[in-house]
Amino acid sequence: MAIRKWIGLVLGLTFAYALCRYVVFGDVAWVNVPLYVSNKAISWSGVIFFGMSLLAREKTRRQAYGTVAAAAIGAHLVMSLMVLNPNYFGKFYGPGGRLNGVGELSMLAGVVGLLYLGGLFVKNLTGSTGNGSSLRAGWGRMVLWFAVLHVGIMGYGGWLKPETWPGYLPPITLWSFLMALGFLFLRSRKTGT
Repeated sequence: MAIRKWIGLVLGLTFAYALCRYVVFGDVAWVNVPLYVSNKAISWSGVIFFGMSLLAREKTRRQAYGTVAAAAIGAHLVMSLMVLNPNYFGKFYGPGGRLNGVGELSMLAGVVGLLYLGGLFVKNLTGSTGNGSSLRAGWGRMVLWFAVLHVGIMGYGGWLKPETWPGYLPPITLWSFLMALGFLFLRSRKTGT
């Protein structure tokens, strides 16, 4: 399938899922679709595209998926900063409006993963071919491990309570966690590491 079609398919499916889970079956208002709900789909898409970039055999596909992943994750960062407050993410905050331990650890994992991603993106922009299929050995896996930590710390509390899932649809943090682990497994099988 053509790269653009894959990108459209992934974005379309993640957005449709987020819309169903949070608006149709959940209690999120339609007015929150442009930023809050879209952010969930975009962040999940970023994980998928990044994993696809690690598994792609052709350099053009690796670069295309990696670039789209970096754009999606960058958009996720900006969108998250716009809504990062106790009204949207109460479980990340303690009394007095400061981030609690869960909020700080999850955000720290996201920032460290973003730093690894940024290093890969800069290396890609400089035209470096890196080492075979890797721009910087092991950095792609680090991005995924920190994504696992970021969403794992953030979402683990609700994963084992399917009765609380809107429409019995699993949380996007759980999907992202499982997909990042899946991509790590597949990548290790591909490289033998």
